[in-house]
Amino acid sequence: MARRTTAGRQWGYFVRQSRVVKQRTIEPRAVISQVEALMEVGMTKSAVVDALGSLGITSAARIWNWLGAVSRISRHDRLLGRMMSR
Repeated sequence: MARRTTAGRQWGYFVRQSRVVKQRTIEPRAVISQVEALMEVGMTKSAVVDALGSLGITSAARIWNWLGAVSRISRHDRLLGRMMSR
């Protein structure tokens, strides 16, 4: 139950943010989704991060940071995922 309360508070905090702040969450969410999708079809995480980093969308280091930030959070509980599904 505490887990839902925390998620609810996080979502409430996010909803109160400006359009600019919300827009900044779209890029990491899109990149993380691409990494996960490519890994599901057999690419290694390192290969995916290197490939996406070489496209110039963002750096490989930033992608690794984003992946680290969500590594212990299930897809269902990610605030970014909740934002994109609404």
